[in-house]
Amino acid sequence: MAEYKVGSLVRSLAGHDKDSLFIITEETPEYVYLSDGRLRPFEKPKKKKKKHVQPTHYWDQKLTEAIESSRPTVDEEIRLFIKNWKKEREI
Repeated sequence: MAEYKVGSLVRSLAGHDKDSLFIITEETPEYVYLSDGRLRPFEKPKKKKKKHVQPTHYWDQKLTEAIESSRPTVDEEIRLFIKNWKKEREI
């Protein structure tokens, strides 16, 4: 079973944002709320069904803490996290 938790990196599988990377900012039984720090800032996350995202099983404790505390720099931290993940995998 896929694990969806706050601060996890996921890839969109459906919709106009297909193949985009997002961070989970909130999780409910049926939906996840996603932010990329740019087009979808932390304050206005994208609501998406869990079946339409693929977890990467990659997350960071510091980012999770930033999201849960709603720090003012959370969008910047999300962008940096996604950028570093892409750089490591050369996407």
